[in-house]
Amino acid sequence: MKIAVLGGGISGLSALHFLNKAFGDAAEVTLFESQKRVGGWIQSLEARKGLVIEAGPRSLRPHASTLQLLQDVGILKDAIPANKAAKARYLLIDDKLCNAPYSKEVLSRVLPALLHERKQEGPLFGASMDESVRSFFTRRLSSDVADYVVDPVVSGIWAANTEKLSMQATFGKLRDMEREYGNLTRAVLSRLRQEGRNHDDAESSTRTADPIAKGVEQSDQWKMLLKTPIYSFPGGLSHLPNTLYGRYSSNLQFSNPIEVIENDRNGGVRVNGSHFDYAVSAMPRRSLQAAVSKTVGPQAFHGFRTASLVVVNVTLEKRYKKNIGRPGFGHLIPSNQGKDILGVVYDSCVFPEQDRGNRNTRLTVMMGGDRRPDILSWSDEKVLDVVRSALKEQLNVDTDRISDTLIWRHVDAIPQYDIGHLDRVRNLEFHLRSSIPGLSLVGNSFYGVGVNDCVHRAKSVAEDLSNRALALTPK
Repeated sequence: MKIAVLGGGISGLSALHFLNKAFGDAAEVTLFESQKRVGGWIQSLEARKGLVIEAGPRSLRPHASTLQLLQDVGILKDAIPANKAAKARYLLIDDKLCNAPYSKEVLSRVLPALLHERKQEGPLFGASMDESVRSFFTRRLSSDVADYVVDPVVSGIWAANTEKLSMQATFGKLRDMEREYGNLTRAVLSRLRQEGRNHDDAESSTRTADPIAKGVEQSDQWKMLLKTPIYSFPGGLSHLPNTLYGRYSSNLQFSNPIEVIENDRNGGVRVNGSHFDYAVSAMPRRSLQAAVSKTVGPQAFHGFRTASLVVVNVTLEKRYKKNIGRPGFGHLIPSNQGKDILGVVYDSCVFPEQDRGNRNTRLTVMMGGDRRPDILSWSDEKVLDVVRSALKEQLNVDTDRISDTLIWRHVDAIPQYDIGHLDRVRNLEFHLRSSIPGLSLVGNSFYGVGVNDCVHRAKSVAEDLSNRALALTPK
């Protein structure tokens, strides 16, 4: 049996691993990557003096599928938890950094809504009905909660506009809780009581969220990571794709763009003219649309869109405490504050191990998304001017201490899960099933923008294909 994996980002690499694990010697799995490197948006660099710089994702939350992957490839032991001082997170409100959620500026806007949750007027939204994230939180709580708490969180994860973002696709569990309990506060309290009856540590919630984890042997390192908010590796997140590359290098073909995917009349899939029994696409949506255009019309892809980001790594002379002072993960900025940046990550505070003992401070400034759709047209000079001004005004940074900057322009980096996203995905899946039944989809274009989402989807698809192949095996 031959299986093709199309795309060498974390989704494709995870699919390659879990397919090999599920099929063993029964299948020959080959991954095709159009570039000369693997990892997709995950890219860790060693800057001057050995400092670790992240161009893309910089940390992971504990999730059983990803922990299983790390354990499988032998790098679970390498993971490092975030610095405890990084638990503090801030919001910039009225040009002041406010501790979230404990500052009076935040509590005064949020607490009244939490204590007096709005009654639902009329029937609850049906299970099949979608609404915007802002609509949901305004309807259930208040516009202040939507604007000062949810909006910056959404900016940090999706770089999205809450008035467009799908509630079902991004906060679906809260929608489910509303339908089940009719009241969010009651739902949260009920869930907390339920968790308390199960286990008194983080293992319970992770196992509940990822039923595939049941029966997995959990090491002490696994259990420790379940209790940390986020983790990474001393050399950055690229340790994961690099390890997968080293393990499966003989299965990889680089500089091999996928131009045509079509059904094979004799069964299976044809990829660039070659036959495979199954294919798993981890390609970005635009690339997939072009590759299947001979058999799947553009209407199947209607309504999907992406946002672009500019990420700027900043290195300052002198240690973190000398430059920033306040401990924390970083700060986000509500869109109603009218700032040009989305937020700043205090990298040296989050993972001081990645400073490699140097007397420097690492920061990352995020810009663009739906808030600044014109960001890619900005010159490097304009980007750096905005970054310097933001760091000086928001963190009181002495910009004369900036020793290095690195600008990353991530074109179409984050899929935007607008209202109706899940319906669009189901429609696309229907068209592909009808035209190319041997093709499966993974990747952040459709199934979640986070690394954990990508790994979990890849694992589920690998197990599904294994079950399908087993069902077709003569008994």
